[in-house]
Amino acid sequence: MRILILSIAFICLISSAAADGWENFKAQTTATVEVRGAPGPYDPIARIPARTNVTVGACFKEGTWCEITSGDINGYADATLLKSGNQTVKEKYEAYWQGLLAASVYTSPFIWTEGDSYMRGAYGINLYEMIASSTGRVLESTAQGGSDMDGISQRMLSPSTAKFRSRITVVWDGASNGLITVKDYVDLLEEGIDQLGHDHFVVIPAMAGDDLKAIAKEFKSRWPDNTLDWRDVFGDHPGTQPPDDLLAKPQEDKTHLGKPALQQMAIAIGAYIRSKGW
Repeated sequence: MRILILSIAFICLISSAAADGWENFKAQTTATVEVRGAPGPYDPIARIPARTNVTVGACFKEGTWCEITSGDINGYADATLLKSGNQTVKEKYEAYWQGLLAASVYTSPFIWTEGDSYMRGAYGINLYEMIASSTGRVLESTAQGGSDMDGISQRMLSPSTAKFRSRITVVWDGASNGLITVKDYVDLLEEGIDQLGHDHFVVIPAMAGDDLKAIAKEFKSRWPDNTLDWRDVFGDHPGTQPPDDLLAKPQEDKTHLGKPALQQMAIAIGAYIRSKGW
């Protein structure tokens, strides 16, 4: 019961803060906008032409619908058709909420993971599912097998993943595919990390591929308090691929880890997150 009361109190606090901080501001329609009497795809009560200035008020349904006023017209409009500065009002709303969450003392029960097939997909063994199980947290993964760091960074920067950025974030590009230089590789990751707007993240250096020790060194230089080195879990190895006893299919695949090794990593990631108090 106490947990429920605290959760409700937190929600009320955040809702109140949003109401106070999300003040009326000017925006402009980018197309003909149908104004509704309620937030949702209801029958329009009016239409406002493109390039019309409006005043934006409260937003609903995760910022998808916002109250607008233009002259004598007052109602709700699709926030993706309204622009404020260089952002749609939908994007402005998402950025506002991420800033609010990042500034709060709230510890997220949610985790977002990104990476390549080390995180998701090789032989149906998914590290992200193991992390969810070992931490008891709600987890969403946008990792994709075969990704390089450019692909990972682009997904982290994409508007489609904005809703996940306030979560505890775990990134593991297990194999350094597409590596040109270590600096370029880590710069790409830094672009995605900077977009989070908070320091509740874990980055894990590549375990297969080229320049493994240089990558780990650069990770620790840039994010000394957020780097979990797989060497602390499995021990070091001198080659460019993991040792056979950690692999799922050592006779045919010298890259992908087996279930026992990934389970070890999931437990280590969970312990790392708990040690930070997140």
